[in-house]
Amino acid sequence: MFSLLVNFNSSQANRVSSLGEVRHIPIGGTTPHAKYPNNKLVSAKYTVWTFLPLNMFEQFRRIANFYFLVATIIVMCINSPVSPWTSLLPLLFVVMVTAAKQGYEDFLRHRSDREVNLSPVSVIRNGVSQELTAEQIEVGDLVLVNCDQDVPCDMVLVASSHCNSRCYVTTANLDGESNLKTVCLPAPLRNVRSANQLLSVRGFVECEQPHPDLYRFYGRLELSQAVPAPPPSPTAGRSSSSQRISIDSITARFSQVLEPQDEEEALAAPLSAEHLLLKGARLRNTEYVFGCAVYTGRDTKMARNSVITRNKFSSMEKSINRLLLYAMTCLIVLVITSVVGSTYYKKSEGIAKANSAYLGEYEDLETGEIINEILSYLILYNYLIPISLYVTIEMQKFLGSLFFMWDNQMYCIDSNRTAVCNSSDMNEELGLVEYLFTDKTGTLTENAMVFRRCCINGVPYHEVRGVLRETDADPRAGDPVQALTPGMEHFFLALALCHSSQMDYEERFDVLDGAEFQYESSSPDERALLQACARCGVVFLGESSGYYVVRARGRVSAYRRLEVLEFTSERKRMSVIVRDPSNQIWLFCKGAESTVLPLVTHGQKTRTIDCMQEFAMRGLRTMLVACRRIPREEYYAAMQAVRDARCTMAGDRESQISSACLGVERDLTLLGATAVEDRLQPGVREALANLRDAGIKVSGEALRGLCCARQTSRPALVNSRITLLHIQTWILTGDKVETAISISYASRHFQLESELLFVTEHTSAAVVTRTLRVLRDRLASGDNYGLVVDGESLALALQHAPDLLLEVGLACPAVVCCRLSPLQKCQVVRLIKNSPSRPTTAAIGDGANDVSMIQEAHVGLGKDRVVIKRWTPQWTSFGSPRDARARVLSGLMGKEGRQAERCSDFAVARFRFVQRALLVHGHWYYYRLAILVHYFFYKNVVFVLPQFYFILFTGFSPQASQLVRNSMYTSVFLTCFNIIFTSAPVLVYGLLEQNRPSYQLLQYPPLYKGHQGNKLMRTSHFLEWLMAGIWHSVVVFFVPVLALHCNTVLLENGSETDMLCLSTLVYSSAVLVVNFKLLLISKYWTLPFLLSIIISLLLLHIINLIYAVIDIDKLINQQMFYVYIELISSPLFWLFTLFSIWMALLPDIIIIVISNFKKARRDPTFKFTSTVSNAFFTTQIEKPG
Repeated sequence: MFSLLVNFNSSQANRVSSLGEVRHIPIGGTTPHAKYPNNKLVSAKYTVWTFLPLNMFEQFRRIANFYFLVATIIVMCINSPVSPWTSLLPLLFVVMVTAAKQGYEDFLRHRSDREVNLSPVSVIRNGVSQELTAEQIEVGDLVLVNCDQDVPCDMVLVASSHCNSRCYVTTANLDGESNLKTVCLPAPLRNVRSANQLLSVRGFVECEQPHPDLYRFYGRLELSQAVPAPPPSPTAGRSSSSQRISIDSITARFSQVLEPQDEEEALAAPLSAEHLLLKGARLRNTEYVFGCAVYTGRDTKMARNSVITRNKFSSMEKSINRLLLYAMTCLIVLVITSVVGSTYYKKSEGIAKANSAYLGEYEDLETGEIINEILSYLILYNYLIPISLYVTIEMQKFLGSLFFMWDNQMYCIDSNRTAVCNSSDMNEELGLVEYLFTDKTGTLTENAMVFRRCCINGVPYHEVRGVLRETDADPRAGDPVQALTPGMEHFFLALALCHSSQMDYEERFDVLDGAEFQYESSSPDERALLQACARCGVVFLGESSGYYVVRARGRVSAYRRLEVLEFTSERKRMSVIVRDPSNQIWLFCKGAESTVLPLVTHGQKTRTIDCMQEFAMRGLRTMLVACRRIPREEYYAAMQAVRDARCTMAGDRESQISSACLGVERDLTLLGATAVEDRLQPGVREALANLRDAGIKVSGEALRGLCCARQTSRPALVNSRITLLHIQTWILTGDKVETAISISYASRHFQLESELLFVTEHTSAAVVTRTLRVLRDRLASGDNYGLVVDGESLALALQHAPDLLLEVGLACPAVVCCRLSPLQKCQVVRLIKNSPSRPTTAAIGDGANDVSMIQEAHVGLGKDRVVIKRWTPQWTSFGSPRDARARVLSGLMGKEGRQAERCSDFAVARFRFVQRALLVHGHWYYYRLAILVHYFFYKNVVFVLPQFYFILFTGFSPQASQLVRNSMYTSVFLTCFNIIFTSAPVLVYGLLEQNRPSYQLLQYPPLYKGHQGNKLMRTSHFLEWLMAGIWHSVVVFFVPVLALHCNTVLLENGSETDMLCLSTLVYSSAVLVVNFKLLLISKYWTLPFLLSIIISLLLLHIINLIYAVIDIDKLINQQMFYVYIELISSPLFWLFTLFSIWMALLPDIIIIVISNFKKARRDPTFKFTSTVSNAFFTTQIEKPG
């Protein structure tokens, strides 16, 4: 049958648009080095020479950093009222901390790059074997990869030690999937086993230009001469000789029936993704392989998929930018007021001088003097902009994410995994989620498929403890099926042959005696079906030399694999063509009802469809199975069309392949249907109910999962709290319409009295638009409706009528979207995300098909996919008694996929942990950060406004010549306020504060609603903090001023106070007030928090004492020598300080008491007193008792 491929060579050029669009790569020969990139991996952002300029550029793009840079330059250029160090030191601190953090992260990337680039590799280049490093690989090199090594570049498999002309790899570094994947040798090279044989290969590879799609690769291989078969090897592959001899002896016996056409060598063959070894994949179960490098360096699919995704900006960041604008507005108002006042004061003083003859003539203010005034006041008030806000937020988010990962209540014992925070930038968004989109399989369920029911030739069966029974019979009275009928055997044979699974052999495996074995598959459904076949006596024993080995009724048979028509998301079915021992050619097909049923012309269609609907009502995953016997001549003609389509390099290659496959996938005979169950994870029902109580609209396949673990005879298992809330829910599922509707009714998503509105099976945009308009008018008359949309209609609605779809969808209490592709899931998330109300969205999934949805949502939640190893005994014995001794391992131990986890912001091992992540950590994160941001602006208002009040008392003159008389604070005071005296308490508060204990947040989910809509960052809350800051600044300034105005004798020695004493008194009062304010608003006092406040206040006195005993007048031209010592020795100093604190915080205390009484009346969970924790690092309170 391969002879027809020889004629392919002459016409292949016509199918390639131009050689400029494909790569022409000689096997083992290098191409011009400048044509393709080298294989050096570069993931670092900086080099030694670019770190400083690039990092500084990135940091000073922030508005606050750029503002203080400008302020520092101004201070150095003008006659400033403050020292340049007061602006320079805080700026240097912030920039250096950020640069150190980013520099360390980039250093780790450099170290990782070096490990990969300098790893040794063996290559054959131009017929010569060489030892190189990975970064020296060039396109065309033949690269050797040994078992358990990572593939260094993208390369086409050209030689394998495995006897089946293939190799096995894991791609966990690429797509997160840790199950074994098969990579096959192209047909012309299936006999190549060693490097010596490879040296005789002459030919080339043509392939498409590089792109990021991991699952698509188009190309072709052409040789100049056939490769001779190697001598037999008793130790081929990685399997023991005993097991291989047993299977090979069977396949050798059946190989005698092959026709001569099947042995003709082909010199050209198509290349696809099954022939490509990807960079980052790890070789398993194969001693060694050789590959021809086709993509290197930045052209590899790993590099193409490692591009930096768009940055997500949290709601808090946007709010902070808005508050910074408010603060700058206040700053401008203060500067304008001060400049106008100063100008008016000087004009008045000048006119007075002019009126006095002996004082001389009046001179107008010059423009340069006015500009100097503006810049001076700008510098004087610049601390109104909190320079350390960004660095504190970064530290708070980074350290706060550790508590998320340390929470042992989100630890999964089964997988031995804790929660993971991949991006601390989105911590607070966990507390703002309004819509949660969720996948079902593997997210709400265990992803451990279990065979439950089947329909064979129209007769339904169900499995009870491994025994197959007819469903119509009484399970307690009916006898089990004792022997397979020919129709049943044909059904299970189709399942045993039509799959992509592999077998792991134990050392003592023997195909005649039976032993332990394990199926490995990327599809849990296939694994469950193979296990069911084994329990029913049709056992798939493995594959050898292109044969599927199956045992049925005690007989072992080998089926020659001729072709595999792969499953794709467009085809939604898989077919395998085999030759049976009687030399007849069969096609076995399985797939979704929507794609298989139109191809069926024979069999019990009506009865099988009825059974499938009944299976769907039970929430089971269904699949049709069909077959066809193909005449030999028709097979050769059809396969030639399929191979021609595969060899084309045109852009519509997939559509050509699908069309060619239809030539043989026709006139099928329906064998039956399967139904498997995906078990629901523990705690899912409670989690969903709590999330709905919290006001989160749970969208996705969530409610489908509620009924997957229940029997139809027990509908009371569905939690009634969901139906009482009447919160809108969107179900996004890949199931068919009937399945989704039945599940929605069973889970109470749709009420029994609900009228369903359908937007399904539409192929015209005009019809979809018209239907949505009719539904919109109907919805105006009531609200007891449910909306059902399928994938095809949804695509048209999203493209031509998105506003109508959104309006109709939001107006319905319940919506179900069926048959959705991964892209459509992403589009639905985007539709809700960009709706007029701009809600905060979160998406959770566990597979590669959920990545786009996860990255589109504001918060991406990944779930680690874990299947636990368990034994399923074989309860029945069909055929040979040896079958009873075979045991099937029903699952793989470990992780099945982690791509979603890697691409997400947060990851949890079980769905039930999502409620704690949102309701507890999200609530705390948002509350802490909101208070932290407001507090930063508040404390700077308290600190800066006394400067303005002081200017009022000194005639609006900030000139440097009058520095001692007119600057409120010394340079030391200005520098230490934000860096030393007030930085630690607010950071510790932002890490440990709990306005509600964790058990209370979980017990009363509606508490979560208090933060939705970013309520704590509204302008009204900012104004409340601003008014508090203004009041506190008035008190800390005017209490000492008025007291000293009445009695200027403050010091113990009886001397009068001067400006420095007043400045120290105001400054000390401001530091004490802002720290006690933080203590007052805290609801959870921990030892670290109390120590941070105590240490900050101690440092205030220690630094002031040091400042007082060291004469640094010559350094900063400010005389503070012995001032603070004289102040603290005076009782009046302590009296004024304590009175200022009490006077400032008295309104806060009154407001808190009144607010507490109001909350206690309407909230029974509220407690008056703050909680004091004795645990040093306690971050949660467990419920007493």
